[in-house]
Amino acid sequence: RIAAESSGGVPIRWEVPAVDRARGRDESVVGHSVDDPPTAVRRPRPFGPAAEEVGVPGIWVMDHLSGQVHATRHTVHECLACLSLVVEGTEAARVGTLAVNPASRHPVVAAQALATLADAAAGRLWVGMGAGGGPGTYGDELAWAGLVNHSAAERRARLVETMAVFEHVWSGRRGPHAGPAFAFSGSRGFLRPTPRPPMFVAGYGPRMAELAAPTAGFNTVADHPELEALINRARDRRAELGLDEPFEISTYAVIDDQWLDPDTPQLRRLVAAAVDTLILVIPAPHDVGLIRSLAPPPVRSDG
Repeated sequence: RIAAESSGGVPIRWEVPAVDRARGRDESVVGHSVDDPPTAVRRPRPFGPAAEEVGVPGIWVMDHLSGQVHATRHTVHECLACLSLVVEGTEAARVGTLAVNPASRHPVVAAQALATLADAAAGRLWVGMGAGGGPGTYGDELAWAGLVNHSAAERRARLVETMAVFEHVWSGRRGPHAGPAFAFSGSRGFLRPTPRPPMFVAGYGPRMAELAAPTAGFNTVADHPELEALINRARDRRAELGLDEPFEISTYAVIDDQWLDPDTPQLRRLVAAAVDTLILVIPAPHDVGLIRSLAPPPVRSDG
């Protein structure tokens, strides 16, 4: 079991993204790097079984169009197509997106693709949702693809509406949707995943933390300088809404000793903040020995 038990008895799960971006320094990939020789091509299908074999409980795929948004010269695999290979190659691990950018696909098309993955994953799919970014960050790849990137406020509004469209389609609701950004006549004959995949929000600021409150969880970077404040903002908003269903707090970081040793200040900080899951970005090649390092001895109670 890949878990570290906190001083309060709360486990932190170690999970891994299957694909982040094409290989560069300290970057996770199961993809094709443009400057790699053919023998170095990484493919996503073998990664899932290797991770599942050593007990990794979750495998995640990041959603980008270009590796250059992370200052690399490398290419990436398309998120949902790649995730289908991970789903096909695993049987028990949780699988998910980290996180879908609403600007990259029409929400009805994305809902149908995710419903297909949910059907194949048989209850294992989690859908992480983001709001993209501005110029100089994730917005650049949209411009390169000829897609429109909106203001931060508009991106957040589209995120909320996209999640509402997903629920509309997945519920089989026949009536039309007419929102500020999207309109369609109804979900006639669209796939209805059973169970519906949980959705959560990934982001870096207080407004995104608040938007996460009605969902199944909130994700942010593990070394965020305002980590505790963001987590509290999400939890406080849930209390205001009167919500008491399970709510998962997850963080992500590039794999490093500071995240593997239960006695480091960095990991103890996550424990103190009651973080549930740490998603570790693993550099290529994804050897089983490195994946096994995600199973450290449990941190025992100080008392």
